[in-house]
Amino acid sequence: MYLNKEDEKILRGEQGLGNQKAMEVLVAIGDIFDAEKLIKISSSHLSSVAYESSGDTGISFLERMIIDGAHFKVLTTLNPHSIEYDRWKELAFPEAYVKKQLRNIEAYKKLGAVGTFTCTPFLVGNCPRYGEHVSWAESSALSYINTVIGARTNRESALSALCAGIIGKTPYYGFHLNENRKGTVLIDVKTVLKHSSDYSAMGYNIGKKVEGKVPVFNNIPQNVKGYDINALCAALAVSGAVPMSHIIGITPEAPTLEKAFRNDNPEEKITFDRVELEETYEDRCMKESGIEIDLAVLGCPHYWYDQLAETARLLNGKKIHKDVDLWVNTSSSIMTVAKRTGYIDIIEASGAKVMCSYCPAVARNFFGWKTMATDSTKQTFYGHGVLGVDVLFGTTEQVINAAISGKWGVKV
Repeated sequence: MYLNKEDEKILRGEQGLGNQKAMEVLVAIGDIFDAEKLIKISSSHLSSVAYESSGDTGISFLERMIIDGAHFKVLTTLNPHSIEYDRWKELAFPEAYVKKQLRNIEAYKKLGAVGTFTCTPFLVGNCPRYGEHVSWAESSALSYINTVIGARTNRESALSALCAGIIGKTPYYGFHLNENRKGTVLIDVKTVLKHSSDYSAMGYNIGKKVEGKVPVFNNIPQNVKGYDINALCAALAVSGAVPMSHIIGITPEAPTLEKAFRNDNPEEKITFDRVELEETYEDRCMKESGIEIDLAVLGCPHYWYDQLAETARLLNGKKIHKDVDLWVNTSSSIMTVAKRTGYIDIIEASGAKVMCSYCPAVARNFFGWKTMATDSTKQTFYGHGVLGVDVLFGTTEQVINAAISGKWGVKV
């Protein structure tokens, strides 16, 4: 991989040991993927902010990089973590665990990161432009900006995005290149998608079938909500490691089918209809209707303002069952705006909790939960795999009804 004179100085350690270590990682990645060169990036977004992901080794690495003089050269924002930053005492997170999480956050801050603590950084100040090169490690967010904005990033690891942020560059390969961004599989959508959870279900179903290829969705309504696309992208990323997709008429690079496929024929055509949609809902439910739940999770990816408004409408005047925790995850910026309009007060008057730095997908089950209801297929994946709970997947209204009644499938 070609390095200019400045890059070579960094690699030799002439700009400090921390920068040298970061450059060594980027050069190794570039060599593995036969990258031509390094290119400048405008921002980075980091995963493994959660102590549950980084562990003690990750904290030690960050603190060593600080000692060695490393510092982020570009805007670098942070993913959610393993505790609720502002109310961990109220929610009874174990103090010893909290101290380690706070130590991890402090290290990132000393490196110059911005404590956004959200998986939707494009809503809170880190929003790249069309064609801009970035290095992002949160799978749902990078899929969204590749798909909707037309910014360019690979599916980065926590380490590669960290090192890219420190150097301000990333290897030029993969989805930074025009030829790798063209669509490969045509998805013919033959059913009406009414809920955000429908888009999540479709993403999970299609992700398993395309496995890293670039799907092209045809027949998606032009007035589709941004958070619906976000749910689609998150599910594609978790079930099939899909870093970008094309939505005809919405993705900047795909105004038409011909443009999406660069005038080539698709490698494959997949039809997604009502049968596949219903099968995915059934597949992501581990238990039958009538089963008791003790946890309900909304906001994976973190809820947008309109989603908090809808949650407030559904909870207005209602009370959450005494044996159920309903946790609604969002960013602190979105929560602040929703607070001013009264939505947060309505939600929390029901007994639900609005969380603005936490994600159960990167946390530990300190509370003895056994069965979770959620409107996100991504959360069903991590809920079972990380929290160790049985999972139930449905619409936002179904999840809220379960939280109120204490049972899945019961109308209130």
